[in-house]
Amino acid sequence: MTSKRKPLVRELLAEKLLAWGQKHELLTDPYLSRVSRALMENSNLARWSETDPLDLLPHPKSAHGARMLRLLSTLTILRNVLVFTPVALTWAAVSQSSRYFAIYVAKDQNSVANFLQFWQNGYGVLPPFWKISQVADLDVILILLVIISTFLISYLTVRIGRVRDQEESEFEQERTSIALDLGDFLFTQRKVTTATLASSVSNTIQNLRGSTADLRNVTQGIKKRINP
Repeated sequence: MTSKRKPLVRELLAEKLLAWGQKHELLTDPYLSRVSRALMENSNLARWSETDPLDLLPHPKSAHGARMLRLLSTLTILRNVLVFTPVALTWAAVSQSSRYFAIYVAKDQNSVANFLQFWQNGYGVLPPFWKISQVADLDVILILLVIISTFLISYLTVRIGRVRDQEESEFEQERTSIALDLGDFLFTQRKVTTATLASSVSNTIQNLRGSTADLRNVTQGIKKRINP
């Protein structure tokens, strides 16, 4: 029975990169798509090792913040319309009342009612919707809606700022982690040059020093146990 092949480091890195891109809808980004394909196919890695993932990886955008921005934009438009609605409604009521008042006066030449009395009572001529009390009630409701929408807009503006700052901070940490993993792997794929050779030798020496120090500590511990 053949054992299942263990995925290589570059394949795992490519899968991680693609999963991150799919999560944030970034798969169409040229750098992300091409470098992930190079990792999967194990091709041109030396060329890609000359790039800096921290500079070229795309920056995710906050989808939650975008939805809230659309809501804020819609609410702002509605509020701006509502601001002028009471004025428009009042002047429309004045216009209708004046027209019906003229009809009322033409029918009853002996009427002693003035315009304000007619606007309030209607005298069976003015439709109830255009009476001054009805229009005043509607104006109050509209003004209250303007006040409520203004409060909501202020709240959403602050809320969106906090949500976007928090999400962008989390996204940037995630992006930096992936970029560093990718950069570390691509560094090992660089062509051997004086600089890369010197860096490799330096890393090897540091690792040997660390191993030597650990071995020295273990040896001293054994000696203490043997010769207390």
